[in-house]
Amino acid sequence: MPETLIDIMQAHAASQKSESVAFTFLRDGKQSAAHISFQELDQRARAVAAELQSRNMAGRRALLLYPSGIEFVSAFLGCLYAGAIAVPAPPPDASRRKRSLPRLQRIIGDCDAALVLAEASNPLASMAGPFIQQNLPIAWLETDVIPNERGDDWKAVNAKADDLA
Repeated sequence: MPETLIDIMQAHAASQKSESVAFTFLRDGKQSAAHISFQELDQRARAVAAELQSRNMAGRRALLLYPSGIEFVSAFLGCLYAGAIAVPAPPPDASRRKRSLPRLQRIIGDCDAALVLAEASNPLASMAGPFIQQNLPIAWLETDVIPNERGDDWKAVNAKADDLA
């Protein structure tokens, strides 16, 4: 019987048909904007995890700077697959830049994040990147440009049911 979310995800990826949908993101609460199968999600999570493992992120905090969507789910699971601690935060609001960027800086400091994960394709996240890199000694990782083949480098972690997600 699967004990962890990693076990459950991998069991679904192995047993489901390739087209079985794991998540569907609804743009307005009604209309489908994107979906991902269990196999695709497992591959994306392993790709993110392999990159996190190469940066020695096991046991360390990673700030997830994503809007709601498939890439957030992939990054969150990638953190679990790598043994990293995911700390979700909303991307900064461009219309409230003077307020949201310092708030983001405080979140990073409070959670003691070692890495920020974001999408290269998200303009709000990319707006925060230069600010964060100028004001904080923290690395930045754009997960949507990590190739799926990177997942082949993933090494399974010894996750337990009571580990911190």
